Amino acid sequence: MDDTPDTEDEVRLNTKDEAARRVASLALELINARRPLEATYINAHIYPDLDRSSFFRALGRDCERLAACGMHVVKSTQNDEQLYQIDEKNSFIGDAKLTQQEALELQVLLSPQVANPAFPLADELRMALLKIDRSFAEQPLVSTRRPKKGPDRTLQMLRDAYGQHLLVEVGYCDAAGVKSTKILAPYGFYSFRDTLYCVCAEEKGSKLEEPRTYRIDRMEKPKILSGRSYTVPDSFEIEDYRALPFQMGPTVGTAVFAARHPQPDLVSLMKAHGTLKEEEDGSSIWQVPASSWEAAASWGIAQGLIPQKPEELISAAKACLEGAIAHA
Repeated sequence: MDDTPDTEDEVRLNTKDEAARRVASLALELINARRPLEATYINAHIYPDLDRSSFFRALGRDCERLAACGMHVVKSTQNDEQLYQIDEKNSFIGDAKLTQQEALELQVLLSPQVANPAFPLADELRMALLKIDRSFAEQPLVSTRRPKKGPDRTLQMLRDAYGQHLLVEVGYCDAAGVKSTKILAPYGFYSFRDTLYCVCAEEKGSKLEEPRTYRIDRMEKPKILSGRSYTVPDSFEIEDYRALPFQMGPTVGTAVFAARHPQPDLVSLMKAHGTLKEEEDGSSIWQVPASSWEAAASWGIAQGLIPQKPEELISAAKACLEGAIAHA
């Protein structure tokens, strides 16, 4: 049984995220350094899994990425050791002043993210906006829509585990009320209708299972497992876990479709958003929450799926097909 939310809104991540994390780590190390950083230090702290030659290639690419963002890195040599530091003159500008109109526009555009618990840099954004408007000093660090301390602490622990790529042990209560202890690898976060979710791969034995969606408010007693690292798969994309077009709005019921020899990409999508039962003959039965029978029928027909039940879904599919024939 998949622990997806009642209206199946989901998520995914990949190597682009890993590259972004590495570039961000390099930028922070360089910004905070009081002296040029040795290549050996950078290799050990930011690129620990790369050998010397691979490290220099990766570092060169990341320096180019930083340069594209306006942060220029210069290289020098001392005692046969390569040193790296930021070219401050060409990277940073002096103090900038915003007009009242510009400051107001920034506040209007960015204020919602300060109270968005799914935005991982909400605290940092609040501190940045504090330079524009002191009223942000009075705002809570976490959205007031979720006053309980438990979920807030769990979210922070999950974010910390995700940022460090470390497994986390949590207590979890599924939709049926069954409690268990799980070891999870957080892959990403999202919010839907004021509820927070985390897409995680559960460790079983020494392997990570396929990622599933977990409600953060059903988790308790999180514990980061030091030394237990993981890697987000290259194929993981957060958008693959977003709600399907017929899942916007309150759930009206469960749509059941039959699929005859579905393509791998469709199989992956169905598994991510519902419960898929594969038959021996290669066909499949897919159960998925729906918010609109008409939208579900239309989407299913477009994917080559055959509506099975309930009657509302079948009727909506017939009406869709009859309408298409009438306009043919």
